[in-house]
Amino acid sequence: MYPEPGDVHRTRVNVRFFTRRAVASDEEQAFWEANVRFTTRVVFEEDFGQQQDIHRELRCGLMPEVVYGRNEPALIHHHTEVEKALGGTRKLSAA
Repeated sequence: MYPEPGDVHRTRVNVRFFTRRAVASDEEQAFWEANVRFTTRVVFEEDFGQQQDIHRELRCGLMPEVVYGRNEPALIHHHTEVEKALGGTRKLSAA
């Protein structure tokens, strides 16, 4: 994910899928294709729409803070590390 040049409220996203080794069978190929379809559907149809709503609410001040659920450890880690890099001391945790 990269901020869109010239617009801090837009993000450019490139999605790639990798496997540990080359796919060895039609069954494995079907498995990975199903995973790509599932992930793409969830990310593009659910996550991105929700992220736009959250950004809009944070930007206008309707939502004073974000509370992450326990199923979002990567987001908690990311924002904790950003906070540390910016010199903050706040540690985020799940609700």
